[in-house]
Amino acid sequence: MNQQSIRYQLTDEDYRLLWMVASPPQIIEEFSEERTRSTRTIYRIYEKYRISGIKEHRKRLKAQLQRSRPGWSDAFINHELQKQEAVQREKAFEELWEKIEDYEGTFNAYREVD
Repeated sequence: MNQQSIRYQLTDEDYRLLWMVASPPQIIEEFSEERTRSTRTIYRIYEKYRISGIKEHRKRLKAQLQRSRPGWSDAFINHELQKQEAVQREKAFEELWEKIEDYEGTFNAYREVD
């Protein structure tokens, strides 16, 4: 039997968990167009839940750091923010990949038995 495997589709909850650490294009690049919605649709999901864009979030974080650490240069703050975003993005991606592998492994195992 030549059946195609079932692909996990990212949910609104998945996008909500990723919004602070990855832009819609980064999400699509990481999880492929087969598992994700379009960039425009992801932004609409964010609007639906009244989640601000990642750029606005970064601006707020940067402003907080500037207030709390007045001696830090803009370049150093930007570097630290990028470093932390990368760490958090990798962690979030890894957790979501585990969820995807569990789903696809379980569902596709049952399809092979049929």
